[in-house]
Amino acid sequence: MPDRLFPNHKHPCWQFTADSMPIIRNLIYGFAVLILVSGCKPKEQIQTYYFESSKSDQQEDLIQTPEASGTISPANNIADRGEPTHRMLAAVLKTDQKAWFIKAVAGIDQIGQAEEKLIAFLEDIDLKSGQPTWELPEGWTTGPEKTMRLATLFLPLDDSNVEDTIQIEISIIGLPITGEWQEQILSNINRWRGQLGREPITIGLLSEMTKPMTVSEGSVLFDAIGWFDDAGMSNAPFAQMKPPLEAKPKPSNPMTGSVPVGRGELKETPPSDWKVLPGSAMRKASYTTANESTVTAFVFPATAPAMADPLANINRWRGEIGLEPTTAEQLVKETKSITLGGENSVYIELMGEKESTLAAMSVLGDQVWFFKLRGTKEAVETDRESFKKWLSTVQF
Repeated sequence: MPDRLFPNHKHPCWQFTADSMPIIRNLIYGFAVLILVSGCKPKEQIQTYYFESSKSDQQEDLIQTPEASGTISPANNIADRGEPTHRMLAAVLKTDQKAWFIKAVAGIDQIGQAEEKLIAFLEDIDLKSGQPTWELPEGWTTGPEKTMRLATLFLPLDDSNVEDTIQIEISIIGLPITGEWQEQILSNINRWRGQLGREPITIGLLSEMTKPMTVSEGSVLFDAIGWFDDAGMSNAPFAQMKPPLEAKPKPSNPMTGSVPVGRGELKETPPSDWKVLPGSAMRKASYTTANESTVTAFVFPATAPAMADPLANINRWRGEIGLEPTTAEQLVKETKSITLGGENSVYIELMGEKESTLAAMSVLGDQVWFFKLRGTKEAVETDRESFKKWLSTVQF
């Protein structure tokens, strides 16, 4: 500090002695280290956070690598969901440089109504230009532009029970082909299965879960049933995932040889003490017994492989009452072959610690029927004979 400001005074801070030198030296070292560390600090990193949204087309239709597909979370509480509620009909179309993904998902009965129109539309798509072109079917409409999508289409459904017209949304998106084609298909099939609350599969099951299409070589159709939920598009810890389903030798199917029949309604005669409950498009019969067991009869399209697979359905029913999954080999020993409405069917009794389920399953052409009795272990044992008697009255 200049002496002219303080001509007759020396400020204590500026009076250095031998005793104060170590302190001054340490302060200088400290400042030097601080400057050095600050200079070596890495540049601030830019972090991007993705917030899951059902309206995000990039999240919805982004191709994932096989490794990434393993992080997609199917519902971890499938046992609590009951029978499937949604159906997805989707196609993976191949051109020279791009993969095109066309997807429709809605209620099982709604996709069932639109199935023929959807498949006909997919097979009529022209890929000669390298991207899909089509003639918009009568009554269909085109939605507003969305990021990542080539187009959004709406297929109207006629339903006299609904005041407003129901429309099925069809999304169309294209992304570059990367890596092996079969691996790319598998990645997207597992992503779609995750959206339906289903576990991933391995490449050995890919041919069973898809059907080849004539629109172009390598194109496939995917048809599956599950529990569609916007939250199913989000990622979850891999540790919560079930291991991928692998292809295994198939045991003899006790339903093989059933004669395909036309689509029809269910006819059955319940015991007089059963209370009738409201049904739905898929639930053709619903009752409660005098012992408060629930009895249901469901029908679903058999085109989705998981719905026509006895092992997949029985393991789902086992999970509902707290039992561990069984194996394909053990299933043959646990099931019985019975006749329902003149058709070969599967019957099984699942006895849990607190709850039990008696169930029968019939595949009839393009339909699969489920008949279930579920309640407390004691109630189900009491209701067993009346349930079997009811099954004997079933006619399709």
